[in-house]
Amino acid sequence: MKASEIGEDQLIQEAADLIAADVAVGLLDPAQGSTTVGAVTDRGVFETLLMFSPDGDLVIPLSPESGLVALEVTPNEGGLASLGTLLDKKVLPTKTPIVSTAGEEKSYLFFRFDGPRTKPCVTLGAGLELIADGFVVAPPRHAPGTEGQWKQGYHPADMPVTDLPAKFAALL
Repeated sequence: MKASEIGEDQLIQEAADLIAADVAVGLLDPAQGSTTVGAVTDRGVFETLLMFSPDGDLVIPLSPESGLVALEVTPNEGGLASLGTLLDKKVLPTKTPIVSTAGEEKSYLFFRFDGPRTKPCVTLGAGLELIADGFVVAPPRHAPGTEGQWKQGYHPADMPVTDLPAKFAALL
């Protein structure tokens, strides 16, 4: 989400909400292409970055610096069935923040992981990728229906980000 889409004050508030929930944020600078700026945990620092990249997207970095990874679920590639299998086996926690992209083409479940990463992503099943290096564009919490949305009640301010189970951490 960009300041031009929801307003600078709203973008700063969205970033502050994530930072308050102990989730680092960054900016995807359009001039840099796919380079994300920082894993910021301070609202003032984010505001300064925004001054230098006013057209940047608010992102959630997936990196050692942020301590986050995400499970990308792609329904049209069998992701819901694969996710259902993991949930049925009770090897994956169900209470962790979740984002869905516009049109629900993909969903992202966020997990804490501070360990070493030797792979940027790992396929866990049809339509399931565990992403350890990259970013997810953060949808607005207070202006739903734009880029995507947080699953109702699954914003980091509503529930903490769950630790990645050891079984999956060992794959990274």
